[in-house]
Amino acid sequence: TLHEIRAAAWKVFEKHYLDRLARIREDFGAAAAHKRGTSDLAEAAKAAAFGRVGVLLVDADRVVPGSIDMATGTLQPANGQPCAGDMLDDLAEIGLKTKALVIVTPSDQMPTQTGLAAIFRY
Repeated sequence: TLHEIRAAAWKVFEKHYLDRLARIREDFGAAAAHKRGTSDLAEAAKAAAFGRVGVLLVDADRVVPGSIDMATGTLQPANGQPCAGDMLDDLAEIGLKTKALVIVTPSDQMPTQTGLAAIFRY
């Protein structure tokens, strides 16, 4: 069945995926220590809007209500108002548009508590 094929494929792919994710988490730690990475949403959004983000990890289980201006990276938080937007989704979209490697990551595999980890290109 399709479910059995999916489960068998994941068994083969899972180790590769987890190893790659571990390398990216290590790269983020080194980048952040040298100010070439951030877990700050405002800083990551501005950098992404200007094409400076090369790798972006986004927490699969986290929602930050609001939106991000796609052209400038300016945050527009919901501030308690009803909002259908998610700033982490907007950040991922900006990252994809600027050719960043965007990986939606399980919460337990995230290297930060903010819902994102961005590694700058330069």
